[in-house]
Amino acid sequence: MQLQELQWRVLLTCHLLFSLLPTVQPQPDSQIVNVALRVQRDLSHAVPINRVAGAGISLKDTILKGNYSLAALGQTERLVLNLVKRLVLDIYWDNRRKQWQVCPVAYPHGTQPQPAMGATPDEVILGNVTCSKVPYTVADIGVTIRQSLTSGQGSLNAVIVLVLNLHDLKVPIPADATVPTTFSTISQSLNSDGIFTPKLLAQFRSNLVANATSPYFIMSTDPATGKLTTPNGWPMGKLLIANGTQILVGFGENGLSAGSGYDPSVDQDVVFSAQEINGIPSVITTELNSDITSCAKPGATIAMNGTGFDVSDPRYSLQPSNATNGTSLSWSTWSFPYVVDTPSNPFTPAVVYKLVECGFQPLFLTNFSVEAMNASVWSWEGGQPSGAHGLDCAVVKRNTGRWAVDRCQTALPVACQRLPPNATQADPYDWIIVNNRKIFEEAVEACQPPYVFNVPRTAQENAALADALRATDITKAWINLNQVLPTCWVAGWQSKCPYDVKDANPQAIIGATLKQGIVIILIFSIFLFFKCRRQLRVSRLNKRKTEVRRKIRQNDYVTVPA
Repeated sequence: MQLQELQWRVLLTCHLLFSLLPTVQPQPDSQIVNVALRVQRDLSHAVPINRVAGAGISLKDTILKGNYSLAALGQTERLVLNLVKRLVLDIYWDNRRKQWQVCPVAYPHGTQPQPAMGATPDEVILGNVTCSKVPYTVADIGVTIRQSLTSGQGSLNAVIVLVLNLHDLKVPIPADATVPTTFSTISQSLNSDGIFTPKLLAQFRSNLVANATSPYFIMSTDPATGKLTTPNGWPMGKLLIANGTQILVGFGENGLSAGSGYDPSVDQDVVFSAQEINGIPSVITTELNSDITSCAKPGATIAMNGTGFDVSDPRYSLQPSNATNGTSLSWSTWSFPYVVDTPSNPFTPAVVYKLVECGFQPLFLTNFSVEAMNASVWSWEGGQPSGAHGLDCAVVKRNTGRWAVDRCQTALPVACQRLPPNATQADPYDWIIVNNRKIFEEAVEACQPPYVFNVPRTAQENAALADALRATDITKAWINLNQVLPTCWVAGWQSKCPYDVKDANPQAIIGATLKQGIVIILIFSIFLFFKCRRQLRVSRLNKRKTEVRRKIRQNDYVTVPA
């Protein structure tokens, strides 16, 4: 029995050692989704910023929820890093202090507020909300966003739109109170450094340079100056990034009273109006059809119109012949086409998926979930890009219309897009599949002018490519996208990653692939097996030696001399 007990102890020890072995996990889904969203963001920089699909979020009811502490406000940086393209922030005017703040309650005047029970030293409870002890101002907002755009992790390649909803605290001012006579405006507090302003937009539209033209807006030549101009164009993200003006600021709702003492028109040179930037989206979820079957008319009273080459495309622009007689339609364009949710009709992953497929941009106003955010991926298949070793080039698949990774040395048909040098003759929705099989490195040779080897930059372009592929019997074709660093995908063979990737997948950080990890565990398991087996043999041998000694002692006897 003692020998069996010893064996069980040894086996239990081995079992505990095995339980401590590290398990090799696949790349987490959240990591894959983040990479997919970042790829979409990077590719979209070749499209005017007003036509780029990407989620937006209103901080008040989705993130902050009554907590305006520095820790909660710091979440804005994480949101920028996680590829949210639009942030909506409510700010409040203290007419006594002559200051804009994020806290929705006025700070006591003349005394420094003290932390209340349950608050940290950096927080103060005012009314029923938690705020930073020192007012968090518009200037602090600008600093936070600038820091997020220069903190690495791929965020340097982002363009962010900040929408400000204006509110009036209506602080009572005693007759004998001293009120500041001068104060900083919103534009002065933000500091225009790094901001793309209405003045810069006017300059852009009045003189389009060669690398700034796009089929996504109307262009014409000014007969007086001979310059190429546009009445409705916006620059591409890559131009803003190159110029270091990656922040756009616009107004949303204006709740200021007539006697507030602040006139938003003083900020018109730096801050866009709500109309210019669609700060108050006209499309809400309650107006959508239960099943969105038409992108040109997603609701009974909603009519969409293109901004450039797509004006005559019935898939995305409602044509007069298709307008319902007797129905009053609300016309919107695809310029910053945001849709907002309501408490009675919040976004669901299925609704977000369909909206993004059309080209709309969901603005989470009342409800935000990771699942709904993940549904904004219009490019990759689920679980893609997988990060598997040796699969560094992308294909579009016929059965899903989505992308997947493949080996770059595989010979496949090629996807070609109509993009001649003259942007007025381009049609990003015109794709052909050339069944001249090439390895990825040589795929560019398969496309003949005016078609070029390319990758979809928007959900609408990808939908057009999927339709072109389904019109053939080809199962998959190359698109111009390859991985040059772990989790960094770019268009063009041997192109460089535009930023330093700091958030590579876990297996890249650890320095071992999944297969290598399995080999390591197998070797360690074999080592433990023989170690445990040897320990069992030694234990049995010691037990036998002990038993022999005991029997010898029992047989010992003393001899008596004769």
